[in-house]
Amino acid sequence: MSGANARAREARARQREALDNGRSHQFMSGANASPTGRSHQLTSTLKIRVIPNAKKSEFAGYRDGELLLRLNAPPVDGKANKAAIEFISRYLSVSRSSVQLIGGERSRHKIFEIVGLESSDVARKLAERSR
Repeated sequence: MSGANARAREARARQREALDNGRSHQFMSGANASPTGRSHQLTSTLKIRVIPNAKKSEFAGYRDGELLLRLNAPPVDGKANKAAIEFISRYLSVSRSSVQLIGGERSRHKIFEIVGLESSDVARKLAERSR
């Protein structure tokens, strides 16, 4: 099994555990062991509702506890998922590899994991850009 598949499986397990514990709020963070088990990385989880085929790509507020993301990409062949990862990474000033889709690959309700940022950092960056 490749390292990417193992990390994705671990991320999904953490998400299920968080939802089971009643911590299903928009931002979640924690220190997680790396695949080598030597160091810890900061991560946060972002719940987003994606609206594809929009006029332009932008965050458009909140709906039902999820951040609303309008994307100028069709929901075909993973194009909207790739566009969402690209948009989120640019918006939060992190690399594309730091943003992973961990839930909702074929749904409008998506869960992204951002490696290297705590939930407070993500919330601060979202608040700064919305002014």
